[in-house]
Amino acid sequence: MHWLKKIDNIYSIWGKELKETLRDKRTLFIMTLLPILLYPSLMLGMTQLIVYQLDKIEKEDVTIAVEGTSQKINKLLEGNSFTIVEAENAWDEVYLEKAVLGIKIPENFDENIENLENIPRVLIYYSGANDKARLLVKKIQNSLQVLLRKTQRKVLKDLSPSLVKPFSVGLKNTAGAKKQGAFEFGRLLALLVVLMAITFPLYPAIDMGAGEKERGTMETLLVAPATRFEIVMGKYLAIFSIAILGSLLNLASMGVTFGYFTKQSSALLEGARTQEYQSVEDFKITQLATNDNIPHINEEGKISHIQFHTPEIAFVINNTKQQIALWHLKAEKIIYRSPWTFANIHTIAKADNGWLVSSTNRLVHIFISQNGINLKTVWQSEYPIEKFIVDIKAQKIIAQLHIDKQSKQTVLIDAKSWTVQTTWEQQAELIEGNENYLIFRDENLYAFNIADSSKSILPGYLATFVSQNKVAFFSKQNTGIFDLQSQKIIQQTSLQDFTTHKITVVDKDNDHLALGTENGVIQLWNYQNNEMSFSNYLGAHENPISQLDISDHHYLSLDKNGILKSWSMSPPFKFAISNSVLIGMFILLIPLVALFSALCLGLSIFARSYKEGQHYLTPMVIVVMPLVMVAFLPNMNLSTRLCFIPVSNIVLLYKEMFLGSASATQIILVFFSTFFYALLALAWAIRLFSKEEVIFRQVEGIKWDFWRKNSSDGFTSNQAFVMFLFITIAFHFAGPKFASNILFGQALSMVVFLVVIPVGLTAILRNDIPKNFVIRDGFPIKKLPIIIGLGISALIFALATKSIQDRILPIHNEQLIELLRSLLDGYPLWMMIVVFAVLPGICEELFFRGLLLSSFKKKMSPLAAVIWTALLFAIMHMDISRFSFTFIMGIFLGIVLLRTKNILVPIFIHILCNSTTLTLGYYSERTSLGEYFNYITQYPTISVLCSLIVCGFTLHICFRALGHANE
Repeated sequence: MHWLKKIDNIYSIWGKELKETLRDKRTLFIMTLLPILLYPSLMLGMTQLIVYQLDKIEKEDVTIAVEGTSQKINKLLEGNSFTIVEAENAWDEVYLEKAVLGIKIPENFDENIENLENIPRVLIYYSGANDKARLLVKKIQNSLQVLLRKTQRKVLKDLSPSLVKPFSVGLKNTAGAKKQGAFEFGRLLALLVVLMAITFPLYPAIDMGAGEKERGTMETLLVAPATRFEIVMGKYLAIFSIAILGSLLNLASMGVTFGYFTKQSSALLEGARTQEYQSVEDFKITQLATNDNIPHINEEGKISHIQFHTPEIAFVINNTKQQIALWHLKAEKIIYRSPWTFANIHTIAKADNGWLVSSTNRLVHIFISQNGINLKTVWQSEYPIEKFIVDIKAQKIIAQLHIDKQSKQTVLIDAKSWTVQTTWEQQAELIEGNENYLIFRDENLYAFNIADSSKSILPGYLATFVSQNKVAFFSKQNTGIFDLQSQKIIQQTSLQDFTTHKITVVDKDNDHLALGTENGVIQLWNYQNNEMSFSNYLGAHENPISQLDISDHHYLSLDKNGILKSWSMSPPFKFAISNSVLIGMFILLIPLVALFSALCLGLSIFARSYKEGQHYLTPMVIVVMPLVMVAFLPNMNLSTRLCFIPVSNIVLLYKEMFLGSASATQIILVFFSTFFYALLALAWAIRLFSKEEVIFRQVEGIKWDFWRKNSSDGFTSNQAFVMFLFITIAFHFAGPKFASNILFGQALSMVVFLVVIPVGLTAILRNDIPKNFVIRDGFPIKKLPIIIGLGISALIFALATKSIQDRILPIHNEQLIELLRSLLDGYPLWMMIVVFAVLPGICEELFFRGLLLSSFKKKMSPLAAVIWTALLFAIMHMDISRFSFTFIMGIFLGIVLLRTKNILVPIFIHILCNSTTLTLGYYSERTSLGEYFNYITQYPTISVLCSLIVCGFTLHICFRALGHANE
């Protein structure tokens, strides 16, 4: 019953805080309107702005200064929205901003490229600080590249192209569009999700902690019949509920918005592809010259038939070899070749679970099973099958049989029973068909109505179905839509603007049509709302196109010479969050939001006012940022060690989930480690709320005279901390400028910033220098063996701790080490010991264990003062790879000072440890010491554990023998 009462109190406070917070307009805006409206508005707004700016630049009149003359270049510039200005000096025109672009044409340019007497050089002047110029220069470059390729092709007309291009290099990205999209957008999405998980608990926590203090309602809550634990838990659950709801809305909004944005950006890229080309011929020349990355297959023999198996794999028939093969288009290699052969293959068509192939007088079904590619004869005729068409929807096969030289027969076959249902005598060539109509071609193009055997003349010489009763037709001049029911043209468009060559083949997929032409150029057209419209050019062959196949924005094209090419108009990356990933992300958000909710509540409880709460919580976001940004570090993948790094583990796991490489073990480790950190943060918040001095802290103004001397006892902790900040900044930024010699500069920096300035300020403020720096008479010579044992044991213990850090977070500064070695090469060992051991031992100990530790002890407990001093000691070294080493040594040296109350002892130990590591490092590559260390590192786990145990035991004995200064 006691626990039920506690739960009831927690529930009441949770409900009360939730209602009061949700009444706040700021909280509602941050939690709901921000994620729902922000991302779509930003993405849509930026997309529209980009389109508007590109269109504006495209249409805007631009001045180009041309120095020199060339009819060929002038022809390239014609028809664009350029104002061409003849100039004596194109550079000056651009430099003085009278023109956006300048072109300098050398003398006799046209004659030189015609006669090949020399290589003229065209110069383009532009301002890199002008966006309009940067976009325009790319367009002009493309135009000049087209002229270059035209000239090359003219010169190589009777020669081999390999004279100019002996070989080509193709880049093949094995990552699919989804994986590429996950890599590109996954990290950004993970970063935004985590940042919003920090933001959502921020304001509710400030309001429930510091806000209640400022409003004076905290006292009323404290006299309620609820314990401090219950109050904190109620507030915490309210913050957590608000934050998790906001994070969920944020996650859903970003997932939808990012998916939409990838589609829009891909559409923009597609729409801009052909704007840079002046004509179809320019496009063809450019494509043929730059198609190294286009899968380009020219099999031995001659490819005669093509069909997609998947967007990456093609089903290919080689009539010369009379074999079928599966070609991997991206890898450009055969992954399967049939052990059996075919003779006289005429047609291939996609069936439900495989392909149908006509071989002489039979239809063969080819399908893939667990045993590989299999085949069986499904229908056989006494006459050769010249062509057949599969109507998958109606499960019908329309086949044309060649009876003799003068006659042909068309049959309708049921694809389930494989029996002939209907027969027609049609002498014309079968072009296309469905369950209602057949399209034939002889001298004319006509449609044959299956139901009543009537014929109707169609315009043009080629047609394909775009629906059951409508066909897209193609003539020499026009293309359009013909309605077979009303027997009339319902839309017509001129083809002359896009090609003057005959359309040789057409294929369709949903609302897209691909047209192959006699000159080898492939065009894409759209069919929507009974209208045909040009989309863009797809690619080019040297020879006329004979076959096309479409599969989900992927295209296969085969030319008359049997060369197969594969094209893709699908986006370079796709991004969509699957339901399983979405659920996984939300589950992982629970401990993460729990952690940030507890941290925000604890800091808010500690704050004395709403404004102070904001001052505490805002830096927390800045501190968390480096942990979030690890996802953008190169080659940073989630390992078992990184599963225990807070915040970073969530971000890296999100990235792995998007890529589909997250394991169940990683998910469990990340979830429970983050949950454990959340429990620690919540325990800290509960402890803070239990302290009267924290709850009833009064609001104080800032004392701008904090630097003034308060007493003769020395610096306060605030003064010491501010001094540390200024000295650290000066040491790392101003110190290196003291001298070009690294040894002299290091020595001078330490003496000036760590000794002269602190001692000088102490003297100016008339503080007791020996007391502030803990300087006592004499060194305890009698205890020298104990002190040496302490130093060596502490050194080994700290090195063992560093090896643990290296295994958990492997960060090495090999480049910095190599740089230091090269700079110090040639200096004797004794000089390096003086600069890197003796001087740091004296200067750093006087500043950290002397001034800082004695100042911090006035406000903190001795242990807290030692830890804070050690932390600042590690931070000042600015070396993450040695952070644990310097931190542990700082703690150890601080404890030694507390024991001895004599700064000379930590100075001696500091010098001893630095000298030892320097000597070992100096001789490790010159003697057998290096081999010894290599032997030790072969068994790192055993050596580290043994080192920690032995050194810990030795330190305990030495500290007991050292005693206390007050003994």
